[in-house]
Amino acid sequence: MTHVYVTAFVISFVMFAQPAITHALTMCSSPLRPMCIDMDYTYEDDLGVMRCKQDLQRLVNEAKEYTRCLKKQISETRQEIDDARKKFEERSKEVESNHQTAQ
Repeated sequence: MTHVYVTAFVISFVMFAQPAITHALTMCSSPLRPMCIDMDYTYEDDLGVMRCKQDLQRLVNEAKEYTRCLKKQISETRQEIDDARKKFEERSKEVESNHQTAQ
């Protein structure tokens, strides 16, 4: 019976509490592709190519940081869900114990 309560709680928690969790989490910004890659003038001289290459390297660095950020966000989300599940299980056991004692 407790399994049903836990499952119902987790589903409702994910559906309704997710915006609150997201607010508390690390916010990650997706890197933007450099516009120079698609511009014809980029390839007209060595300076344009060099600048675009720098922009591309910046994109690579930002993508690595974005990946680290997402991993951290996933970890935080899992921790929030685990904490909520533990709290629910503790409190539901209290209710079941009180209910059995009252009978």
